[in-house]
Amino acid sequence: MLEKVDLNNYSLIIMNPPFGNGDKYLLKAINIMQNGGRIICLLNSETLNNPYSNTRKVLMNKLKKYNVEITDLGQAFKYAERKT
Repeated sequence: MLEKVDLNNYSLIIMNPPFGNGDKYLLKAINIMQNGGRIICLLNSETLNNPYSNTRKVLMNKLKKYNVEITDLGQAFKYAERKT
């Protein structure tokens, strides 16, 4: 028997959003995440280091509220063929 899936809430989201507006994608993921769920997101570090827009400020507040774990990959893509 197939389990009914709630298409509005997820327990795991893995994402690599466009770097130009990753803040909006990550906020959407946070909004549809189930309690206790997990999001893994490859995000431009500038999005978190420079909260100049209202969207980024809202994102930073939510990340603090949920006490998220953030790992900075540093220069991991420095020698990549495509930088983004």
